[in-house]
Amino acid sequence: MLKAVRLQNFKYLRDTGEMELRPLTLLIGTNSSGKSSVLQGLACLFYNFARPALHMNITDPGLEQ
Repeated sequence: MLKAVRLQNFKYLRDTGEMELRPLTLLIGTNSSGKSSVLQGLACLFYNFARPALHMNITDPGLEQ
Protein backbone atom coordinates (compact mmCIF):
# COMPACT_ATOMS: atom_id res chain seq x y z
CA MET A 1 0.00 0.00 0.00
CA LEU A 2 1.25 3.44 -0.89
CA LYS A 3 1.70 5.39 2.36
CA ALA A 4 3.16 8.68 1.15
CA VAL A 5 3.90 10.53 -2.05
CA ARG A 6 5.97 13.55 -3.04
CA LEU A 7 5.67 15.38 -6.34
CA GLN A 8 8.57 17.44 -7.66
CA ASN A 9 8.64 19.44 -10.90
CA PHE A 10 5.23 18.26 -12.04
CA LYS A 11 3.26 20.90 -13.92
CA TYR A 12 3.74 24.07 -11.89
CA LEU A 13 4.30 22.20 -8.60
CA ARG A 14 7.97 22.47 -7.69
CA ASP A 15 7.88 20.36 -4.51
CA THR A 16 4.83 19.27 -2.55
CA GLY A 17 6.87 17.85 0.28
CA GLU A 18 5.92 14.41 1.54
CA MET A 19 2.16 13.94 1.60
CA GLU A 20 0.93 11.13 3.84
CA LEU A 21 -1.83 9.02 2.30
CA ARG A 22 -4.49 7.33 4.42
CA PRO A 23 -7.73 5.51 3.58
CA LEU A 24 -9.43 8.91 3.52
CA THR A 25 -7.27 11.78 2.26
CA LEU A 26 -8.68 15.24 1.57
CA LEU A 27 -7.14 17.83 -0.73
CA ILE A 28 -8.25 21.26 0.40
CA GLY A 29 -7.06 24.54 -1.05
CA THR A 30 -7.98 27.72 -2.83
CA ASN A 31 -8.60 27.89 -6.57
CA SER A 32 -5.42 27.31 -8.61
CA SER A 33 -3.52 25.93 -5.61
CA GLY A 34 -2.62 22.63 -7.32
CA LYS A 35 -5.27 20.17 -6.09
CA SER A 36 -5.99 18.90 -9.61
CA SER A 37 -2.26 18.74 -10.39
CA VAL A 38 -1.73 16.48 -7.38
CA LEU A 39 -4.49 14.16 -8.62
CA GLN A 40 -3.05 14.17 -12.15
CA GLY A 41 0.38 13.32 -10.75
CA LEU A 42 -1.06 10.37 -8.85
CA ALA A 43 -2.90 9.25 -11.99
CA CYS A 44 0.38 9.30 -13.96
CA LEU A 45 2.09 7.30 -11.24
CA PHE A 46 -0.61 4.62 -11.08
CA TYR A 47 -0.97 4.45 -14.86
CA ASN A 48 2.77 3.82 -15.14
CA PHE A 49 2.58 0.95 -12.62
CA ALA A 50 -0.48 -0.57 -14.30
CA ARG A 51 1.09 -0.46 -17.78
CA PRO A 52 4.84 -1.08 -17.32
CA ALA A 53 5.30 -1.79 -21.05
CA LEU A 54 4.62 1.90 -21.69
CA HIS A 55 7.66 3.27 -19.91
CA MET A 56 7.25 6.81 -18.71
CA ASN A 57 10.00 8.59 -16.80
CA ILE A 58 7.95 10.49 -14.24
CA THR A 59 10.98 12.63 -13.42
CA ASP A 60 11.25 13.78 -17.04
CA PRO A 61 11.27 17.62 -17.16
CA GLY A 62 8.94 17.38 -20.17
CA LEU A 63 6.10 16.53 -17.79
CA GLU A 64 6.30 19.96 -16.19
CA GLN A 65 4.10 21.51 -18.84
